[in-house]
Formats: sequence, C-alpha cells, structure tokens
Amino acid sequence: MAVVVVAMTVMGVIIGTVDVVFVAFAEAGGNTALRSIVLSLYAAGSCLSGFVFGSRTITRPIGGLLRVGLVATALTTVPMVFVGSIGALSLTIFVAGVFFAPTVILSSRLIEKNVPQASLTEALTWSAAGLRFGTAIGPAAAGPVIDGLGAGNGFWIAVVAGTALLLPSVVLRRASAA
Repeated sequence: MAVVVVAMTVMGVIIGTVDVVFVAFAEAGGNTALRSIVLSLYAAGSCLSGFVFGSRTITRPIGGLLRVGLVATALTTVPMVFVGSIGALSLTIFVAGVFFAPTVILSSRLIEKNVPQASLTEALTWSAAGLRFGTAIGPAAAGPVIDGLGAGNGFWIAVVAGTALLLPSVVLRRASAA
C-alpha cells in the first residue's frame, strides 16, 4: 500500500509540473492562445487511454502491468526536456498523457486486490491524497526553475520525478517475485 501511495505522489509531481511548465513554455514562445489546447492534450491522451484501458478485462498480473505503467510514465518525461516547438510539445504531452490514466487505474486495482474490504475506502483515499499532494509539489518545485532557468528547463522536475518513479516499480517487482 505504501508503495502505491509513493508512486501516486510522484505521479502527482509529474502532472503538476507538466501543467505549469507547458503553460510557461507556450507563453515564452508567444503562443498564449495555444496554451489551453496543449494543456488539453495531456488530458485527452489520458482520457482516451483511460476509457479504452478501463473498459477492458485485465487477465495479466496487475503488479506487472503497474510496473510497466510506472516505467512508461517515467520514460515519457524525458522527451519533454528536448522539445523546441509547440507542435513537438503537443505530441510529447499527448503521448505522456496516454500512460497516466491506465497507471492510476492499475494502482487502484492493485489496492482493491490487496486491501481488506473494510479498509478499502481508506486505502483508496490515501492513494488519491498522494496524487493530489504530488500535484501541489510539482508546481512548487518547477516554478523557481522556470523563473530562474527558463520555461523548458522546468521539465527537468518531471524527469527527476520520473526517475523517482522507477523506485516503486523496482519495489513492486521484488514484491511480486517474493
């Protein structure tokens, strides 16, 4: 349970960072009219994949799929630091969003599978609280980077969080191997 809360907190840092940085990136490039469109692409990728993934019956081990989702979410942060245009940012953000919702769905399903029914609401609340806490940390960490080093460099906060997201995937691998 603690591993899932940590993973959701780190995923919150990623989404909170991305929300702030791509708005700053669009504004720095003089594309203020496009910032809401770019912002919606992250949500669109996540919504589309969440709908498709959430409507499917999962037959594979949830822990293994969650590890894949965590690693994919981490890896999709890396291209963000290399984007140079609003078009490239839009594509990168959409692809990153595709992995977000399925990973959150898998986190919830892993909790549902492993937590006693009497504690399920509390466990899901901890997971959701971790996600929201991380969403507050991301902008707080990215803001000073954006102000001091420029908008695009704020994506490094997402990359650092992505790197931290690999730790829960390792712990989940060891737990499922035991």
